[in-house]
Amino acid sequence: MVLVGMVADRHLNILRESNSTPWLDDLAFNSARRLGYAGSFSGGTFPVQDDHLPFLWCSGIDMVDLAPFRSYHHTAQDTIDRCSRPSLMVTG
Repeated sequence: MVLVGMVADRHLNILRESNSTPWLDDLAFNSARRLGYAGSFSGGTFPVQDDHLPFLWCSGIDMVDLAPFRSYHHTAQDTIDRCSRPSLMVTG
């Protein structure tokens, strides 16, 4: 399962989410690097509580959470002006 969130962020910097399945996380980040998008996938790692966890906890489904995890995530400041077409194209 691949969860993408805020992937059109104007300052795209997708981090490694430490609850993600390692092989799937590696696949996503290695693919980004191979395609020339390493600058948008920095690889800093930290855990986050997000919509992907029930897939792992309840059903054992391999999953990866691809998101920049901005401070305005799920707030009223999460607005369209923070998005960019190039970032969406990178993650697509």
